[in-house]
Amino acid sequence: MTTPYQMAKGSQFETDWLALREPADHHARGDGLSDAVKQALPFSPLTVTDLGAGRGSNLRFLAPRLTGAQHWHLVDHDPTLLEAAQLHSAPIAELTLTTQTASITDPAAVIAPDTHLVTASALLDLVSDDWLSRLADHMMRHAQVGLFALSVDGHFSIDARPDSDDDHDVLKAMDQTMAQLINDHQRQERGLGTACGPDGWSCALQHFERAGYRVTVHDTPWRIHREAGISARQLGERLLRERVAAAREIAPKSLHSQLEHWYSRRLTQFQAGNATIVVGHKDLLVVPAPDKATA
Repeated sequence: MTTPYQMAKGSQFETDWLALREPADHHARGDGLSDAVKQALPFSPLTVTDLGAGRGSNLRFLAPRLTGAQHWHLVDHDPTLLEAAQLHSAPIAELTLTTQTASITDPAAVIAPDTHLVTASALLDLVSDDWLSRLADHMMRHAQVGLFALSVDGHFSIDARPDSDDDHDVLKAMDQTMAQLINDHQRQERGLGTACGPDGWSCALQHFERAGYRVTVHDTPWRIHREAGISARQLGERLLRERVAAAREIAPKSLHSQLEHWYSRRLTQFQAGNATIVVGHKDLLVVPAPDKATA
């Protein structure tokens, strides 16, 4: 088993955060690309490597939709998260599972040549452009299919009904400022080079197309409203709280009071059921073009 490594601040995710976001992740994804994966990979057993697997949310979503015999290999730097993934695996009779506590700094070191499907969730925005280039080249050498879900795309908005306070235009302008601050915050060192942040999905698209892949992109936004249930309410409240905290880290001090006003008003609107938080994501399915596959 590979020795764990310490990721940069901002790349380590608490179990409760991963559990909190899982329902929103699964709701956003749908079945369209899962069906396309089955058509591209008519193998049994199907071998899958899940990069940055965390507590196994991607496994729980995707494995039941792929059906049939499957072997999943989960790779993550955090052994506690991998232990949780093993305890809460997908309820499929023909599923086998192994885990590896390891750095994914070198994709070739953790993706076996006989892997059919390489997958990840909420990863492409955390890695560098160089990492994505090396991933695409390695996968093409072995004609591997890829499914990469829920990469942030930079869109952030709040759909709110006007209320008695006459600051609607101010809040909408601050929504845009918040989006830009968060996008800039995400383009930092995360342990795998300077992160692509919201450009990760488009950088991946370019590298996979260059390597000879056909790429399909689906929009998979979160739409978070408190009436969707307690987990949605908790997710929305935490998202607003952590976004304003991240924005304060890089915003000039002259903006801090405006950020606090924005947070107070948007939180009040959300808790009253008068606002929906929208966070854009992209899913990518990459399939080697027949004339490019070399495996």
